[in-house]
This record gives sequence, C-alpha cells and structure tokens, in this order.
Amino acid sequence: MENSDLGFMIIIMIGLFGFASFLFEFLGARYSKKNKPR
Repeated sequence: MENSDLGFMIIIMIGLFGFASFLFEFLGARYSKKNKPR
C-alpha cells in the first residue's frame, strides 16, 4: 500500500465524518423545531 493511498483514505474518512456531523445537526435542528421535547 502506497503512502498516497493512506493519505487519500484519511481525507475521505475526515470528509465523511464532517458531512455526517453536519447532517446530524441539521436534521436534529429541524426535528426539535417541529416538536420540542418537554
């Protein structure tokens, strides 16, 4: 496995993690706006 492949995998992992966290916060905000718990 080359070094460039490892760096590419790390970049993809970080990108997916950031995108997932953004979607989670966006959906969470919409859900809380629809019906607030308590």
